[in-house]
Amino acid sequence: MDPLEDGFLDRYQRDKQGDLSDLNKLPISNPLHPLRLGSIPSQISEPSRIPNSTFLRTFMARSTLLAIASPIVSQTCHLANLPKETFCTILGHLPPSSASSLALTCKGFLAALGNDPFEALSRDRYETYVLLWFIAKDLSHQSVCHSCNRLHNNETALRCYRDGKNGCGESQKRHKALKCRLDTRLDWDYKELLDEDFSPRIFNMAMKHSLHNPDCEKFLNALSGECTAKGDWHAWIKESQTDCRILRGSFIHRTQMVWITPTNNRTSFGLAMEQCAHTRVCYMNGIIYTRSYGLSREDDDADSQSLLFDWDSPETTLNLLKCRRCSTQCRLTMKPLPVEGSGMAIYITRWVDLGSGTLNEKWQRYFQRGRFEFEYQQQPDSLFLSSVFEHDGGFRSKIEDQRYASLFHSPVPEN
Repeated sequence: MDPLEDGFLDRYQRDKQGDLSDLNKLPISNPLHPLRLGSIPSQISEPSRIPNSTFLRTFMARSTLLAIASPIVSQTCHLANLPKETFCTILGHLPPSSASSLALTCKGFLAALGNDPFEALSRDRYETYVLLWFIAKDLSHQSVCHSCNRLHNNETALRCYRDGKNGCGESQKRHKALKCRLDTRLDWDYKELLDEDFSPRIFNMAMKHSLHNPDCEKFLNALSGECTAKGDWHAWIKESQTDCRILRGSFIHRTQMVWITPTNNRTSFGLAMEQCAHTRVCYMNGIIYTRSYGLSREDDDADSQSLLFDWDSPETTLNLLKCRRCSTQCRLTMKPLPVEGSGMAIYITRWVDLGSGTLNEKWQRYFQRGRFEFEYQQQPDSLFLSSVFEHDGGFRSKIEDQRYASLFHSPVPEN
């Protein structure tokens, strides 16, 4: 997840940060806050001479950056004896993030350079993020929050996210999770395309954790779950269950959902269910069909399918649908309820490869609307994403044998 990838700069606008004299008054979005973490053990002691600067005396004395300044570089390094003007000339050719990194490699550098590289860093939110990203690359348990420009400890962030997801009252942990927007349900634009509890921040942390430790069960469990929605959809009931796996550096997300109507719903009201930004599954008056968007009109029409529901068939399954604009694959199954004249159930299973993080092309294409110049190239090993999951996790059994058994099983006649 390299922050220098194409398109990244558009997300982090450079802005002024205001007065630095009182850090307690800085807004949560200020990039100076993320560096004041106390969770990383100090590796070196505080340098004997801190430059005479309000910024450094207030900020750097407790800074995580100072705490992790490399002890490998000798503190009597000959470069530290170079004139300050020479250092400034070198740093003048570097972006603020790189200049700050160089200043923090040695106590002598830090003492000689003073406040200059950090003042430039404090005025640039994007450069602050890049510096954090450099640091996080070497710290397996730390990840950068794209939203509030902080370094988050993965375990702490995961715990805060779970508190928010489980609705643990107005606890302090829940308040912190919402304040730093770890719980991104507040600003999630495409809830229906994954699920309302999915957090891109935790997703990025899971992918980073997988690089150092293959055991990602805690993260995968946090990003999975169940949802029951008995809303006013003209007698339709919706239930869903999500699961995820990490396979060869890619995050595979599966959503199983079912729409149930207890009555023969032949009304003017149908269903429209988005599977990605380019594929929609629709049902109306006994006909289920798919619509595709994103390529030419001819290609979109060619990808569309339709099927008349057979009320006399035990169940009907459509061929596996593969979006030609992103990695989405889905399968539809329609099943009539056994009681004559009753309704039906529509099962939809969706698999999507979200790549290695939110900066990955697979993630971005999944949510990208509009026209594409070229179609998505399916990789040979991703032809059937369903093979990543061993079974359905008991989803259909929960629906048909437990929660809605009275709808799916004919009553046993009394003797």
